[in-house]
Amino acid sequence: MSDVTGKPTLESRVQRLEHVLHRDLRGEVVLLDTVTGTYLGLDETGSRIWLLLGEVSSLAGVLEKLLDEYDVDRATCERDLIDLVEDLADHGLVAVDP
Repeated sequence: MSDVTGKPTLESRVQRLEHVLHRDLRGEVVLLDTVTGTYLGLDETGSRIWLLLGEVSSLAGVLEKLLDEYDVDRATCERDLIDLVEDLADHGLVAVDP
């Protein structure tokens, strides 16, 4: 997988990077990039997305799981998912294969 070169799409495959540690702190996940020292905290929904990225590599698959679990419309869920993955990629926490 390569670093993201453009905005991720639902067809994108995303991989959590091995040098990024994560811990669940009472329903919220904190991420630590052991190479750069980047630290990022995720809210409950962001934490769920992070965990799903470890199980499902395609964003389309993650979207479907989120729609099953949350009361949210598809367009909002898709936009928020893409935005979070783009932010994670910008921080070097995931690799995106467009």
